[in-house]
Amino acid sequence: MIRNKRTLQITISITLSAIVLALGIVSGVQAIAVFRSTLEKKMAEDSEIIGENLRILIKQVTSEITNQGQAMARIQEILEILEQKNWIEFACVLDSTGRILAHPKREYIDMQVPLEDYKRTALLGTNVPPIDDLKDATDPESAQIYRTSADIITVQWLPQMMTYFCVNQSVAPLGKKIDHLTQVMVQIGLAFVVLIAAGSWISTGRIVGRYESRIGR
Repeated sequence: MIRNKRTLQITISITLSAIVLALGIVSGVQAIAVFRSTLEKKMAEDSEIIGENLRILIKQVTSEITNQGQAMARIQEILEILEQKNWIEFACVLDSTGRILAHPKREYIDMQVPLEDYKRTALLGTNVPPIDDLKDATDPESAQIYRTSADIITVQWLPQMMTYFCVNQSVAPLGKKIDHLTQVMVQIGLAFVVLIAAGSWISTGRIVGRYESRIGR
């Protein structure tokens, strides 16, 4: 009877632990997906607001400048000031081919950005055109959200300069938050599985023990 008791305890403990583990994995994956989506939407909303404010500022400081080179020099000054203030995001101006015209770090100017890597997202809406078609959109100056493997990017087309204005936010901090959340959830899940296994083992042992004592009377 003792052997059967141990077998029953092991079977029930493993079964309950497996069920709890499976449910925990499914729930954890869903929770992380919701958490990631929420944070990405918040990043996109912040970038949209920042991009619009910077666009208005750029329009004001360049409104009386007719020479595009001088206008870019003024924009460059603004971006460098933001860099000096340790702004965690960064903004840049690209021409229609992706060549950098203004950037907080001067050494990046004239480098080429692969615009084909800018993937459309539905973070702030579903009618996001491919970036090459943004200049032909009904409202090209409205902010659109794109992403690369490294950044979430708000892009606006500046028709007066025939350039893209981009505000980039790195997804690296988001990845760190997701990793931390995953580690915490794994630790909690494992602790819960151990408690379930121990609890089911003890409960099963007590139930079988009572059954044995009644049979022995």
